[in-house]
Amino acid sequence: MTGALNPRPNSTPTTEPAPIQRAKIEAHFRAHRSLSTLEGRNELGIMHPAARVQELRDSGYRIDTVWTHQTDTTGRRHRVARYHWRGLVEGSK
Repeated sequence: MTGALNPRPNSTPTTEPAPIQRAKIEAHFRAHRSLSTLEGRNELGIMHPAARVQELRDSGYRIDTVWTHQTDTTGRRHRVARYHWRGLVEGSK
C-alpha cells in the first residue's frame, strides 16, 4: 500500500520498543504524577499509551484512570484518559 497513508512503504519503523516507551511514561509520572492519552502521543511520541500504562499496572504500579476532555493540535475535542500515578503496590518489584 502506498500513498498518503503509507508515504514511505520501504522505510524502517521508528517506533521505540515497549520497554523504552514504559520507561518514558514512568519518568513522566515521577516528574508530573499524571499523563493524558494526548500528552503521551504528542509529548512522548507513544501512539498507544494505554497499552504501556496497562503493562506498568501489570508490573505492580498503582495507576488510576480519570476520563476527561482535551483539545488536540487540530482544535478537535476528544474524550481521553488521564492516568494518575500512585506508586508501586506494596510488595511489588
